[in-house]
Amino acid sequence: MPVGQGFYLQGASNGTIEFNNTQRVFKKEGGESVFVRLSSGEVVSEEESADISRIYFRFTTPEGPQRQLLLGTKSDLALGFNYGYDGRTLDQQPTECSFKEGEESLVIQGIPSIYTGLELPLEIKIGTSGVCKFKTESLSELPAGLAVFLLDKELNIITEISNELVAEFELATGIYNDRFYVVFKQVEILTVEDNIEITDDLVVFYNSTTQSIVINNPLEFTAKNISLYNILGQQVVKVATEFNHTKAITIPVSVATGAYLVSFDYNNGTQITKKLIIK
Repeated sequence: MPVGQGFYLQGASNGTIEFNNTQRVFKKEGGESVFVRLSSGEVVSEEESADISRIYFRFTTPEGPQRQLLLGTKSDLALGFNYGYDGRTLDQQPTECSFKEGEESLVIQGIPSIYTGLELPLEIKIGTSGVCKFKTESLSELPAGLAVFLLDKELNIITEISNELVAEFELATGIYNDRFYVVFKQVEILTVEDNIEITDDLVVFYNSTTQSIVINNPLEFTAKNISLYNILGQQVVKVATEFNHTKAITIPVSVATGAYLVSFDYNNGTQITKKLIIK
């Protein structure tokens, strides 16, 4: 074990643990430097630990403090608790967020792989009611073609999260198990193209102040069949109204933060599809 490396001991019975100088040995850092011993004759080296892919999450409490969670993947890890990789939540706070593996609350969880459909349960404890936030800090090591979401199974709300996209939700005081999950899904790359080139001054954007989709053009236009789709291709808003000879349309929306597509029939039947980021 390298000099300065912190560690924990877990014993099955009472007894004396002895440390002495005869156990010391000189080794340079590298492949021979033991990071942790899992069992007799089985070790994880610093070199092997570099093979782990990492995704960091950040939970912000209603009071303001934050909790960082780490999800690591390594192909030879087993399902369940992995000694030497998983880290228990030891410094429990009044408001807390952890991965949940069986009865264990974890700030670090190791799994063999990330794949579409993977759901990882969270345990959230709320000491002071209010708005919580959950996001990722980096997705650079996320497998290509996958996106990560926060799923609220009670309200059936799924929100894409990233270092820019934040899931916000309000919770009362209490402990929440079997409600919130980190979910990974295959994301189809959606193309945003107009069927016919538009040469006028049509503008489509999301107004965060009024929480509405705005369609503007200094020239009069018509629009109908306005729909909003999430990144999974699910229709979340549909407007039945047909707008004729107008210069501005404002559509209030109440949806989770994330990337969306707004689609509508414009003027002579041209279908317009625009990508929006709702924050």
